[in-house]
Amino acid sequence: MLLDAWGASDGHPAYVTSTVADALGVPARTFREWGTDQWKTPL
Repeated sequence: MLLDAWGASDGHPAYVTSTVADALGVPARTFREWGTDQWKTPL
């Protein structure tokens, strides 16, 4: 069922919401931005 949904959306833009910005008051970061921040932060 999930694979069918993914297959049906192939070639279509992703559905994007403003939920993060609405909840946090700041825009969501990209995966690249998040990854870069994690790389810089020591464990």
